[in-house]
Formats: sequence, C-alpha cells, structure tokens
Amino acid sequence: MVWSLISEATRLSDWVRCMSDTRATDALPDRFVIAECAVVAGDELRYHERGFVVVERNRILDVGEGSGPAELPRIELPDRLIVPGYLNGHTHVGDAGLKELGFGSPPGTNLLWQPNGLRFQHMGAMSREERIAGMRGAVMQMIAVGTVLFADFREGGAAGVEELLEACSGLPIRPLVFGRLATNPVFTVDEFAANSADLPTEAVREIERILEVADGYSPVWANELTDPALTRSARMARDAGRRLATHACETPLYRSLSRERTGRGDVERVLQHLEPDFVVHMTSATDSELDLVVDAGLPMIMCPRSQEGLGTGLPPVAAAWRKGATLGFGTDNVMLTTPEVLAEAQYYALAARGRTGDTAIVDSWRLLASSTIDTARALGVDSEFGSISPGKSAHLVCYDMSRPNLRYSRDPIATIVTRATPADIEVSLFDGQPAVGSLPAPVHP
Repeated sequence: MVWSLISEATRLSDWVRCMSDTRATDALPDRFVIAECAVVAGDELRYHERGFVVVERNRILDVGEGSGPAELPRIELPDRLIVPGYLNGHTHVGDAGLKELGFGSPPGTNLLWQPNGLRFQHMGAMSREERIAGMRGAVMQMIAVGTVLFADFREGGAAGVEELLEACSGLPIRPLVFGRLATNPVFTVDEFAANSADLPTEAVREIERILEVADGYSPVWANELTDPALTRSARMARDAGRRLATHACETPLYRSLSRERTGRGDVERVLQHLEPDFVVHMTSATDSELDLVVDAGLPMIMCPRSQEGLGTGLPPVAAAWRKGATLGFGTDNVMLTTPEVLAEAQYYALAARGRTGDTAIVDSWRLLASSTIDTARALGVDSEFGSISPGKSAHLVCYDMSRPNLRYSRDPIATIVTRATPADIEVSLFDGQPAVGSLPAPVHP
C-alpha cells in the first residue's frame, strides 16, 4: 500500500509538471494583458464576450470589456473563456488513500464516525507516510481541475493538520485547514445527558495545539460537545483569531439526538453556542432551520454528490438560494467522491431538475457563483479569491471553447457548469503563474 500511494502522488506530480511549460512561465513579464477572449469578470460574474485581464506579478490589475491596454505585452487567446479559479468549500482529504472503502455496505454501517468507523480504523492503520501520500495525490487532483483553494476538516488533532500542510507543501493551491479533536467522544453518556460539563483539561490543551497550526477549529457536530463545551471551544478559536465551522443537520439524527439530550435541535445549539463562520451540509434541514441559518447571516456549504452517495439525500440548495443564502459547494470525503468541485454544480444541475420536474430550478450563474465567489464569501477569503477583480490574486481558469466538448455552445456559462471537464482546461493560473498547462509567450508592443 505504501508503494502504491506514494507512486500515485509521484505520478500526479510529474503529470502536473509536464502539463506546465516552464519556459512560457519564465517568459512572463511583470505586467501583461490576456486579451481577445471571453472573460467572466468581477464579483458579479459579468460575462464579456470580448474581454481582457491585466496581470501584474501575482495580482489582477484590471479586467473589462474590449481589447485592453495596447501598450502592454499581450497574450491573445481567441476562442477561450476565462473564469475565476474554483474553491472547494468542504473536503476531508485525510481518507484519500481509502477510495471506495465500504462501497456497497448495508445501511447502518459505520463508515465515517469516530472512533470505530471504517475510515478511522483504516486511517489509524496507515503510516504517516501513506496518509500524506494519499492526501498529496488528492490535492494534485484538485489543482488539475482548476481549484485554487480548499477548506478541509482535518481529523487527527494538531498532528493531522501538520500532515495535511506537509502534503500541500510547494503546491500551487491554498489549503484552509480546520482541525478536529483526535480524541472522541469527549464526554460520557451521563455527561452528555446532563449537558453541563465544560471541556476537560486534555481537550482544552488539544484545541490549543490545533489552533497553533490550523486556520480554524471544527467540532464534528453540535452533538460532539455539551453546550458549555461548545461555548468554550468557540471562545478559544475566536481568542486565537481563528475561523470556526461545523457540520449541521446532515441527517435527522443530528436534530433528534440533540433534542433528546438538550431539548433543542443541533442548528439552534450551533447558532447559540458556537456562532461559526459557516455550516456544512444542512441536507436534512427543514424550512424553519434554513430560515434560522439565513436570518443569522450564516453561509452554508453543501455537498450534493457525497450526500447522495451516502443515501442521505439531495441537499436543499435551491431552497437555500430562494431564502437568500450565501451558499458554496464542497466535495466532502475523497473516500466517497472525487475532489472536483465543479462536478458538484454539474451533478446538482441535473439531479434538482430530475427530482422536481422544474427545469428552471437551477441558474447557471448561481451554479458558477457557488463554485467561486459565494464559496469565497462563505470561507471569508473573498478579498483574495473567488472572482477576477482588480486587487485580487490572479487565480484564473482558461477553457478552450473550440474543443469538441465545448464547441458550438449557445450559453457558455451553462456549458461550463453542466458539461466542462478537466480535459477542456487549457491553463489555470495560481498567483499569476501556470499551475497546469501553459500560456503562449506574450507579444511585446
């Protein structure tokens, strides 16, 4: 297993390097314009059929309609469409070395839950080297599909966070890592029932270690902790200047177990005691629970493919949109689904129409926003990521619209969010430099 995982990561590294023409990268001047292409510009995702993007070092200097400034070195890309780099709002890449573990298991099988779920048993049996190799392969796959940032709920405490950071080392992508307690459950059955115990000393110390190395902290769900412990962990994260997130209302069990213990559903407890930056899933949320989250101004990240694969159901994406939610997509466990966030939009576009019979239930612009700017807003990184806007980092994905899969498109945005594949990407830029593919040498005026 060690050999196969490390070989996979090495092959992906070589593949990405081969796809990127370092000679073209080295030839890029400090300031240049990409022109004569279609561009999706700004936080509003405005479509310019003939647009331009000015890149200065690693940032967007200007973007707009027309041919762009004539005095700059030019890279003309006719028949291309440039969109913002994608953000994957929720991943678990720690189980990337366990693809399809438990596939076809009967209902009720513990696949994912600490401490005895299949993934935890097998992750615990893997060496550190194996886990890092598996994660690095998954991160390479995200890079190959135009992903420039991903948010991971990393298991294994501070050590798990450090493994993921090592797996990402030197790669053209930004990990946003939320650490989780390695020791779980924290409380006994009686302590959960009493709902009065604060975090034990060992858990406090573990969270402190997590916050030293991670971008944020994530309880698995509200039922992982008592109300006082949720409040304490949230205060620790805020005092450390870190982000905070959790899963919420993924299945009816989230609500029923919380009510059994405390008299309130998990969504109510998350809002009162945790006050996170965003919540993940909400697959089984009622209309009133969605209203609570939206009224609190809390963004959501939903993961259609993994939830369908687990038999949990299709998340209420359209209902959340109608209520005015800021909503992004995530791919969840690599054990279950490929880490391709655009595939979430593509799957939801078909499944929602099929389930409801309403072919107007999805909007192509919303689907693109939920893979780019709305995910950036949910994660609190929209000052740098999520759109092609002046001042932001130059994170771009360039599609060749002349390729057979995309040619003859009558609605380019709908084409991207319903049928584009990684094979249609000509080049993606991270911080203004090719991460996959290459740009032609600029022509100087």
